[in-house]
Amino acid sequence: MKKEIRLMGICALAAIMLASCAESSSKIEYTISFYDGDTFISSLKTKGNETIELPDAPEKEDAEFKGWYLDEGVWQEQLTEDYFLSHDIDGDLDSFAYYLVKEEPAPEEFTISFFVDGELYSSLLTAGNELLSLPEAPNKDDYEFKGWYFDDGTFENRLYPNTYENLPLEDDVSVYAYYALIEDIPEEYQVSFIVNGGTLIEPIVTSKIEDEPKTSRKGYTFLGWYFDKSFSSKASFPLEITEDITLYAKWEKNTYDVHFELYGGRGVSDLKTDRIETEPLPTKDGYTFLGWYLDSAYSEKASFPFDVTGNITLYAKWEKNTYDVHFELYGGTGVSDLKTDRIETEPIPTKEGYTFLGWYFDESFSSKASFPLEVTGNITLYAKWEENELAGITFTVDGSGLLTAVEGISETNSEVIIPSQVNGQAVKQIGQDLFRDNPYLRKLSIPDGVSLGYRMCSGCASLEEVDLPSGITVIPDYAFEGCASLRSIELPKTLVQIRLEAFSGSGLESLSAPSSLKEIWSYAFKDCRSLAEVDLNEVTSLGDMAFENCALLSSVSLPDSLLELGSYVFSGCSSLYSITMPSRAIAIESTAFYGTGYYNDPSSWDSGVLYVDSYLVATNADFAAVSSYSVKPGTIAIAEKAFANNGKKLESITLPDGLLFIGNGAFSSLSSLKTANIPSSVNRIGYGVFSGTALYKDTANWEGNGLYLDSWLLAVENVKITEFAVKEGTIGAADGNDASLFPNRAKSVATLSLPSTLRYVGSRSFAQLKVTSLSLPESLQSIGEGGFSSCAFLTSANLGDCLSLVSIGDQAFSGASLSQITIPYSVLTMGELVFNQNRVDLSISCLVQSKPEGWEDDWAYSYKEGVSISVNWAA
Repeated sequence: MKKEIRLMGICALAAIMLASCAESSSKIEYTISFYDGDTFISSLKTKGNETIELPDAPEKEDAEFKGWYLDEGVWQEQLTEDYFLSHDIDGDLDSFAYYLVKEEPAPEEFTISFFVDGELYSSLLTAGNELLSLPEAPNKDDYEFKGWYFDDGTFENRLYPNTYENLPLEDDVSVYAYYALIEDIPEEYQVSFIVNGGTLIEPIVTSKIEDEPKTSRKGYTFLGWYFDKSFSSKASFPLEITEDITLYAKWEKNTYDVHFELYGGRGVSDLKTDRIETEPLPTKDGYTFLGWYLDSAYSEKASFPFDVTGNITLYAKWEKNTYDVHFELYGGTGVSDLKTDRIETEPIPTKEGYTFLGWYFDESFSSKASFPLEVTGNITLYAKWEENELAGITFTVDGSGLLTAVEGISETNSEVIIPSQVNGQAVKQIGQDLFRDNPYLRKLSIPDGVSLGYRMCSGCASLEEVDLPSGITVIPDYAFEGCASLRSIELPKTLVQIRLEAFSGSGLESLSAPSSLKEIWSYAFKDCRSLAEVDLNEVTSLGDMAFENCALLSSVSLPDSLLELGSYVFSGCSSLYSITMPSRAIAIESTAFYGTGYYNDPSSWDSGVLYVDSYLVATNADFAAVSSYSVKPGTIAIAEKAFANNGKKLESITLPDGLLFIGNGAFSSLSSLKTANIPSSVNRIGYGVFSGTALYKDTANWEGNGLYLDSWLLAVENVKITEFAVKEGTIGAADGNDASLFPNRAKSVATLSLPSTLRYVGSRSFAQLKVTSLSLPESLQSIGEGGFSSCAFLTSANLGDCLSLVSIGDQAFSGASLSQITIPYSVLTMGELVFNQNRVDLSISCLVQSKPEGWEDDWAYSYKEGVSISVNWAA
């Protein structure tokens, strides 16, 4: 019996070892990417549990490389070659180069010694590159101090205060005081200069002028200085000055030879002048004069009046007389107007659906032109056409009701009315790319009950009119992209979504959203350069760059129904100066209005901060030197990354009472930021608001693996923990990133304790934890989108006890294992798919008798197959 037990144990051990080998051999290889700021350097792959070879970082003259780090801005977690011998890797990582700026050494200073009569009088220390403050020399009877000089005895090289202003001092130097006997100094007088249009010469005080003063005047020759304005007495130099005098400059105007190269023309003669006021006009039989040129190759044309600054030849350019021939095509193509005296062969135009019958001299087609044709004057030739017999438009529909082909569209057959049936088969949907890039489609009418196709009319540049069917809820991606002639369109009252680039680059001049429209996806109206009016009605979502480069859009009013505003939504709308924001706080990207007229207007900025209504949206370089700042009273929201890349010297910020929302990363990477406050009015805070700040690094702000400021939980430390208690007094938990507020190593939390004071759970605040049950406080007022999503082991939650709960966000409990839950009567708004992908059958008890108006229709729906969700309403 013991042998049998031993044998079974050996087999089990072998199976475990084989399973372990299999697991090791199949371990996933992950990528580590290395960056210098935003610049990608290189990457490597590793499965972990091994040493790695780190790449060389770029060298910088003014900074020293200190290593590769996994926490940009914080610089605490260094990636070393043996890092993964003690750390697990469970996903791709980014690593960033950390540099310390090198300090410049102070320049070396040297001594300037000042000597008077051989004795050291004074000295000063300087490194140069500055203005010097020279000492005053002592007075000496009968002598006048003339300055400090480097050359004792000769006194020619003088030291001035600005001698070393832009020059370093590289050694000790000595200078010497120079005194002149007062009786040896000749008496000096003022000499003034009247330059008569020449370059200015300032008056001087002197006893003698050695060289003739220089002045110049464009277009004139200088003839000398005179003692009188009538130029009767000329001055000679050197000139002794015995009294105050005025000297007058005499000039002679320059003239030059101008030769006209006529090339057979006549009527213009050579001349000598400095300026030609009007253009000389020669004549030449059979030619038209095209102007004078400065070179025989006719590359540079002369314009008049013409200043002559030297001897010059002007070249006449001639063109043999020709005449304008205009072709009236009446919708034809292939022939362009020309200028000629003879047309050798008949030009043949084309026109879809027509046959060309020839050119005529008159609109009534009574006189036909023959070729070759001598042209003796400006004429118009008229094309005569005969219409071809038209072919009809045909439609092809497959067995599913998909319209797969439309044939026969032409320039003359450009209106398409889609029938509701083709050969007895009902048309249900328009096929992908069906009319794409069709150059002739001008009008399209779609019957009710037919859904639109992906990219169906993209590039239809001639499309002017579209009748959309009633009942549709979606306009698909690229449906009318590039339809430059489409000026207007009436949207059906059932429409819910306008998807990616649906109208980008179209000619739409206005947009009036029906009340049913909720979502406008990214780029939907991008580059609609004629779009001048937009009424968003009750839209809830605007995607990234939805209205980018709509240059004529001058005003926009964002409705209170809006939930969020993506990045660059209105960027490049250069005429957009009037913006009305929602009265309630929503999430907004700092780039939403980048490049608008309002953004570009310096008067919109307040000390480097951009406010739009009651929203703080962005900062610019003018904020770079600010160390302390108070956000304006009345502000209700701060945009995502509003202070990113600016405010590096900001040490403290004061947020006003009444503030409701702080966006993701609003103050992230402000490395000097030490102090901040969160007003009691705030009800939502984004992810990573203070990451990379001094406040974030201050251990005094961390308690029980959580970062707290005032009464908010802002971040969770990336350590392996199984229990987490939100400290008592906390009223809110900040949003998580795309996954959770809890970093990867902290997601092992199986026991979560929430305080009795908690009111606000943010988006994904407690997502992806391993908790099995939740004890929610009665004080809880709102649960954000995905607040407890992907908690796969969660089997119970006392939601019914939360009698103050007003709002539950989209997919708040998705991916859980709940079997029963109660919704309190206080809940007024309920998002979509709140319990989506629940892993077991779920029974929901609602303490209200019917679905409130603020609950989404699909709040209790799940896409999990084989699992049911039942809802029981109060009697």
